[in-house]
Amino acid sequence: MAETPPNSKDQGQPEQVKALRTFESDVAEILKTQNTSAAQIVIAEQAKPKEEHIQTVIPQEPPRYPGLKNMLLLTTGILLISGALVFVAYLFFKPSAPPETPVTSTGQAIISIDTQKVIDITNLTPKQVVEAIKKERDGASVRLNAIEVIILTEKDGAGNIRALDTKTFLEKITPSIPAMLIRTLDPSYVFGLVGFDGNQPFIILHTNSYERAYDGMLSGEADLYREAGSIFVTGGGLLPGLSTSSSVYFGTDPNKQLFHDMVIKNIDTRVVKNTQGDIIFLYSFPNESTIVITSNAKTFNQIIDKLKRANLVK
Repeated sequence: MAETPPNSKDQGQPEQVKALRTFESDVAEILKTQNTSAAQIVIAEQAKPKEEHIQTVIPQEPPRYPGLKNMLLLTTGILLISGALVFVAYLFFKPSAPPETPVTSTGQAIISIDTQKVIDITNLTPKQVVEAIKKERDGASVRLNAIEVIILTEKDGAGNIRALDTKTFLEKITPSIPAMLIRTLDPSYVFGLVGFDGNQPFIILHTNSYERAYDGMLSGEADLYREAGSIFVTGGGLLPGLSTSSSVYFGTDPNKQLFHDMVIKNIDTRVVKNTQGDIIFLYSFPNESTIVITSNAKTFNQIIDKLKRANLVK
């Protein structure tokens, strides 16, 4: 019988790809080519994962400066707190804007001021108002030649706060002031302290009628001194010149009259003197529209100089 020819499908076909290499095949090949035992190969294979793990795990080095991070955090916190404290201190202690210069109802500047003090006199009697003013006079720290203006305020029935006008102010410190005088005065006025030889009080009023204002001051000067004189005269007790029996002595003897005429800085003034002959209270009309009330000649000179700088007095 003739031999069966080989299948044509097998002819010309390349040999099948060798099977994938395995651990067993590698071992067999190594045993053939090298003088190595199977036990040595197994031990070597088991050691590979451990060596690879040891090589891949890198131990973390301790920080070079272990306290540096904490120090930086602490320093940052201190700087933030310090900055906040400085900001709060600035808001609290920053210089306030200078007070506005008081003006008359026509817009004329009266006198430049440095500081101001607001005193609430709601429901206070005239005597209590005078005492509140004296307390500020004795306790205020007014630097030399500076002016502190004192603003008296009170609340109305609705709780709104308003500054006193001239009429209300004078009626609060001297209730007996003549109405004739009140009607001649501008609603604007200045009341405050001059830092000169202590805190010296002063009042600046403006009038639209010199003749009537002068007559009103002349007729009401004794009551003005009796009721408001302690604002200007320090020391307490009975005001110099007042009688214990009749409050004010009106005599014909010039040496026993309460007020005397005197010229100060070429300006006519009406003054009250103590037993030593020192001026302790005075008022004057430096011009026909201005009235100045203060405590002594030196303070009067200071006020006149400031009024001249404001061009209110020539």
